[in-house]
Amino acid sequence: AAARPQTLGEPVAPPQAGRDLMLAVDLSASMGEEDMVIGRRVVDRLTAAKAVIADFLDRRAGDRIGLIVFGQRAYAMTPMTRDRDSVRQ
Repeated sequence: AAARPQTLGEPVAPPQAGRDLMLAVDLSASMGEEDMVIGRRVVDRLTAAKAVIADFLDRRAGDRIGLIVFGQRAYAMTPMTRDRDSVRQ
């Protein structure tokens, strides 16, 4: 208040179009089973799931995405966010 903040023009609101999506990824021991194929290479289920999720995230511009992982217990890894790179990490 002492600095007398002032507004120059109308506030600009970012676009809010998009969906709210929550991804749930299984991290149980069964995900280590090598029965999936990517290209011509046999990989475990988790590696295949990561490849599908990466492709999915590339197509979700404007959406808020969260991530839950589970095995014996569920954990929220990322809250709903528009930062797809943090979800990918």
